[in-house]
Amino acid sequence: MANNDPSQSLFKRHKIFTIIFSFLFLALLLSSVAVVQQQQVYKTHAASIKDLCKQVRGGVTIFQESCGAKYNCNVVRDVYILGKKVGTNHYCGCPAGTTYNSSFTSCIVPKNTEGSGCSAGGLSGVCLSKTKKCSGQSIGNGNCASGLICCQPEGKEGTDKSGNQRDPVPAPKTSDACKNLGESACYSGRCPDGKESAGNQNCGGGSTCCKLVQSSACKNAGGTCLNDCAPTGKVKTGGGLCWGGKSCCVKPAGSTGGTTGGGGTGGGGGTTGGGAPAAPAPTAKAPTAAPATGGQTGSVTLNLKLKFQGVVKQPSSQFNNLKVKVSLSESVSGTGDFTSDAEGAWTGKVTLAKAPIGTPVSVFVKGPKHIQKKICVASPTETQGGIFSCQNAAITLKAGENTLDFSKILLLVGDLPEQDGVVDSNDVSFIRQNLTSTDADDLKIGDVNLNGIIDSQDFSLVIAALSIKTDDPLK
Repeated sequence: MANNDPSQSLFKRHKIFTIIFSFLFLALLLSSVAVVQQQQVYKTHAASIKDLCKQVRGGVTIFQESCGAKYNCNVVRDVYILGKKVGTNHYCGCPAGTTYNSSFTSCIVPKNTEGSGCSAGGLSGVCLSKTKKCSGQSIGNGNCASGLICCQPEGKEGTDKSGNQRDPVPAPKTSDACKNLGESACYSGRCPDGKESAGNQNCGGGSTCCKLVQSSACKNAGGTCLNDCAPTGKVKTGGGLCWGGKSCCVKPAGSTGGTTGGGGTGGGGGTTGGGAPAAPAPTAKAPTAAPATGGQTGSVTLNLKLKFQGVVKQPSSQFNNLKVKVSLSESVSGTGDFTSDAEGAWTGKVTLAKAPIGTPVSVFVKGPKHIQKKICVASPTETQGGIFSCQNAAITLKAGENTLDFSKILLLVGDLPEQDGVVDSNDVSFIRQNLTSTDADDLKIGDVNLNGIIDSQDFSLVIAALSIKTDDPLK
């Protein structure tokens, strides 16, 4: 006989519902635990912000919050309950095309390693070490890793997407950014002979800014870097002073011959009958009085006070040390450690062996991210930062300690490590590619104002340095 007791039937239904709800509650609990675990994972990737930035359930956004300036709400994870997708959770992450730095505190553009492809100004190349010879031409950093340049292989300058060579054709208009590099113009196609790419420099799509090929070593020798010296009437020097297979071309030395006038016994001063010149008569040396101190050499220590562009106060301790090179000539130079005071003035000492004693000299100062400055007077001043210039040596050193105050003039930034004596597209590109970076390795190269981040001020200072371009030559 069937049991029709309604209370038992109700009890069975209640028991079934209790079991179902228990499973649902357990599933919801497990899902919540999974969400919390996911949040914990992403906390390490966006430590200073709320990492869960958006929740969507059933196609409806039930929660949304900004990730801040450095991150995007672009990391999506599906949420399931009992195997069924019920929505999505969105987390803060790096924008597309970027990745986290080693400490997961900021987003950076991944750097290309040596030997990998790169591009700059619409041109393509290969990342190579600056210390290796680029058989073609440098086209900037091209997002290559620190210490590398983007190098176009020889014969590939200005090729189009099909690999066909394009002749240099002047662009209709040259941008101000390109003009400011000096002797530069925008071209569509490869750069003409004697010029090399400095990247796009706002030249417009498909064009590149072509600047005069000139290394500081060649310039110091009084020459110009060219593909061929002959058309200019100049001659090639040795020593590999130019990059990219270019030659350092200098004016030919004046020819020297015998004396064309008579003088000395037997008229031995001129040329006779088209033969070889007669040997000049010996000339007696006039006696010279030896100066009291001039012409001597010895060890000197320079106690210097310097002022570096962009540093207006004492930087934090990890940045408060600069290695500065001080030279009197090619053969007399040394390096010293300099530290800043509260006003941003840097003091340190450099010892130089075999320095001229009692003879007027110029002192050449070069910071680790700076253009070399020639200083001819003991207490230089200027009315505007960076404009100081001098010609005639007027600093006289004595053996031992010498104190010189150069803090009334600014030593300009721009020549970043690895230094080559020139402010060019490599230096500018590094700053541009690493804006907002706080990575320690990047800061060693591009943080010129020593505030712990590569920022717009660093970029502006290096751009301004393009008007100076090169080290003051050691002469």
